[in-house]
Amino acid sequence: MSQINQLLSAAIKSKFSPPSSTVASLVSDYAKSNHHELALRLFRYVHSAGIELDCFAVPSVLNSCGRLPNSWLGEEVHGFSLKRGFGRDVFVANSLVFMYGECVETVASRKVFDEMPERDVVTWSSLIGCYGRAGWVDEGLGVIGDMCYGGVRPNEACLVNVVGLFTDAGDGSMAKEVHAYVVRNGTYGYFRDTYDAGCMLGTALIDLHSNCGNLGYARRIFDRISSRNVVTWTSMIMGFMRWGSVKDGAELFCKMIEGGVVPTEVTLVNLIIECGFIRAADMGKQVHAYLLKSHVCMPSDVLTALIDMYGKCGGVQYCRELFDHFKKKDASMWTTMVSAYTRARCIDLALECFVQMKAEGLGPTEEAVVCIVSVCSDTTSLESGRWIHAAIEKNGMGDVVLRTALIDMYSKCGNVEASLRVFREDPRRDTCLWNAIITGLGKHGRGKEALAIFTQMDELQVKPDSTTFIAALHSCSHAGLVTEAKKLFHKMMNGYALTPKVEHYGCMVDVLSRACLLDEAVELIRSMPVEPNVIVWGSLLAGAKLYKDSKLEELASKQILMAEPRHYGYNMLVSNIFASNGRWNDLEEARQRVANSRTCREAGLSMVGN
Repeated sequence: MSQINQLLSAAIKSKFSPPSSTVASLVSDYAKSNHHELALRLFRYVHSAGIELDCFAVPSVLNSCGRLPNSWLGEEVHGFSLKRGFGRDVFVANSLVFMYGECVETVASRKVFDEMPERDVVTWSSLIGCYGRAGWVDEGLGVIGDMCYGGVRPNEACLVNVVGLFTDAGDGSMAKEVHAYVVRNGTYGYFRDTYDAGCMLGTALIDLHSNCGNLGYARRIFDRISSRNVVTWTSMIMGFMRWGSVKDGAELFCKMIEGGVVPTEVTLVNLIIECGFIRAADMGKQVHAYLLKSHVCMPSDVLTALIDMYGKCGGVQYCRELFDHFKKKDASMWTTMVSAYTRARCIDLALECFVQMKAEGLGPTEEAVVCIVSVCSDTTSLESGRWIHAAIEKNGMGDVVLRTALIDMYSKCGNVEASLRVFREDPRRDTCLWNAIITGLGKHGRGKEALAIFTQMDELQVKPDSTTFIAALHSCSHAGLVTEAKKLFHKMMNGYALTPKVEHYGCMVDVLSRACLLDEAVELIRSMPVEPNVIVWGSLLAGAKLYKDSKLEELASKQILMAEPRHYGYNMLVSNIFASNGRWNDLEEARQRVANSRTCREAGLSMVGN
């Protein structure tokens, strides 16, 4: 490649136009070696220099545009291709379908496909892959049907895209049908080692079955692939991890290492992230031990993933040791360390780390600020929250997620007026922001203001979701607004066609029970299309106790015990109800049940001294 580069440079300096094949070869070499930026820079340079280009250079350039992705340059190359008359070339058109698909420009990809006078199996494969990346499963199914109807037999790469189309759906029965389709349409055995595509297809099928929880199918496919690459091993290990089979995942990881398969940086990062996600500290330590034994210099991505994993697993001391060990820390690493401290509720250390991050000139990042604001919310640390808010204003941060976190923090710390100020100052309000302010007002008994905000949201045509109605109904409950709650519940079902969940029914039962409308509350519970949970029965029990309805007390308490038979607090609650009603035999039976079930009282927790 360097020789071609030198040849091209010499040709340009001597004002001699090099052959188009030389340019195409050089662009192709850059693209194949994943130097996509260089491929695009070379294309733009020779194009601006007026050097003649043929259609053989264009597919490689479009491939690089898709891999980066860079749709605006891809559109520019598309225009160049049409101007030069390359648009009817099947290789160029296939590259356009691929490029737009990689850039998630699905409509543009389909438009190119529809205008093609001639298509081959690569064309169909590229469009199926495009729909898979966009998550348009139904449209992808239509393309597969058209391909079959047109008598086009899929190759292995096409089958990989077909499998990928259904991988994220998580439908076990559909996964088996897709697998059967692959077996029927494969042009050769898809587990043969001599074909890279065969290994890719086997790996795709492992991902498909793993995502659906069909680990038995995935393992059988894995065992049939004799020449497995690192991606195949990683897919099977991640499948076990995703469904909680940590032991199987750990054993497979050891076999991979013993078999001489060296995990890539991507493999290690994905494994460590999954360990943190499912709180598999032992597996995470195993991966960490492999890194230490192999004496490799840990890249910052791997180290950041390890810090995050230990933070999620509660090992904040390990996080700090790793963090201090690495000299050149980037913003992502600092943010991960702040996040680890916030999970451990170490607010002072989180703030100290945040300040150090600012001093290093690496922040604050919005992700780090959201972490700090969240811990201020949970610990009701208003002064720290105000300090963070000032830092946000100073750095000109205006992300809607950050504003939502600030509203939540101020309302939890009791400063509702500050929450309202943040809400009113933000012109870009999404549904989450509206939900946060309605929730905050409701918690402080300001139900009428919460409903006024809901009405304003409705007038501005911001569509509420199920969480919005939970927040609004809670506000009605705390403020005793029975009529308004009934109207909201009706509007939710009929005005917005939202199906009430058990949480919505729980809110309505709470509203009715607080207002002494116990009979209505019981009727609502009986009409529920879903099974009432402890919260629903607990709301009825609270109303029954408040208005001294012993029959309903007993009904609700028995239902609670059926749902949570080993809960110490609920058992003692029922015992107290029996005692207050003079039912000594039932009281003795209830306390004996507590003793026999070996339920234990949960220890109290306090923030004092932490």
